[in-house]
Amino acid sequence: MLNISFWSELFASNPLHPADDTAHETSQEPGWSDFFRLREIIYSSPPIRPFGQTKRFKSVCRMVKLDFVFFLKKMVKMKRLFLIAAAVLLALFSNVSAQKAGNVSAKSAGSFSYESTLKFEGFIIEPHADFINEAKFIDKIEKAINLLKDKAPDEFKIMQANIVKIRATAISGANYNEEVMTIDIAERTFDASLEWLASVLIHETQHIKKYKDTGKKYGDAYLMKDKKAAYQVMVNEELECNKIQLAVLEKVGGSQFEIDYLKAQKGDHFDIDKDGDYDSDDYNNRNW
Repeated sequence: MLNISFWSELFASNPLHPADDTAHETSQEPGWSDFFRLREIIYSSPPIRPFGQTKRFKSVCRMVKLDFVFFLKKMVKMKRLFLIAAAVLLALFSNVSAQKAGNVSAKSAGSFSYESTLKFEGFIIEPHADFINEAKFIDKIEKAINLLKDKAPDEFKIMQANIVKIRATAISGANYNEEVMTIDIAERTFDASLEWLASVLIHETQHIKKYKDTGKKYGDAYLMKDKKAAYQVMVNEELECNKIQLAVLEKVGGSQFEIDYLKAQKGDHFDIDKDGDYDSDDYNNRNW
């Protein structure tokens, strides 16, 4: 740390700049303004002693020394800032590089970037690691699509004509509210057999086809004042979709247990709390 007595001595001894600035007594490190004042004192003031030139020369030397020390301190600070900035940039670059590398080797490494969707047989497959392992989701959805294409080609063509996206999410269902017609697949549905998953894709396809054909979501039951009638409209649509799902389940080789289970459905599986209607409580309480 610099000794500030030199500053006080110079300012006090020069009549042009009386030592009335107390800032030098409280600051341990001079600023740029102090150096400018010091230069003005040294270079503009006439010698006041016989050996004034010598003193002036010494003052210049001392000032050069101070300038150099001050410069070094500034450089140290700048170096610290530069190192911090370099570290931040390096971290950002490493993150971007890792992300790109992950996208390239996603399927082989067992992960897939949600930001990068893919197309398969005309369908957008959109994984999401928060709900289902991304690599597993892509692999099984592709297998289900191939199974439908091979074993149920007619229903597969209807699916191709009506569905744009298949995505992993928290709750399964036909999603009419996206920019494109979407089938949402949740973990429990996904974890069932491949044959059941394929049949569910056709079930949800039928819901969306019916909406595209009629312009009505679930028969617009939610607009009906008669709640019992609205409930029956929804049950009827579910039974219709179940019928098509059952035919496909048999075509793709579903187990007898799955076939019997589907046959036993009454079409009211959407009414989770069994209160005779379908509302947000039912939707949010789905575990499939």
